[in-house]
Amino acid sequence: MAEMLLAAGAHVNAEDERGRTPLDWALAHPYQHRIQKQHIATLMRAGGKKGCGQRDNA
Repeated sequence: MAEMLLAAGAHVNAEDERGRTPLDWALAHPYQHRIQKQHIATLMRAGGKKGCGQRDNA
């Protein structure tokens, strides 16, 4: 899924309203260990960063 979204032009470091990136979500919401590791590796290869711009007040 992550590869498909990135190939379609999704921004690897897009932030939600609280400043969380896709990598933050992948690390915080494990649902199946093997798949989670694949998503994390994909996001990191694409330049994903953890916590870029997390906001304390949100």
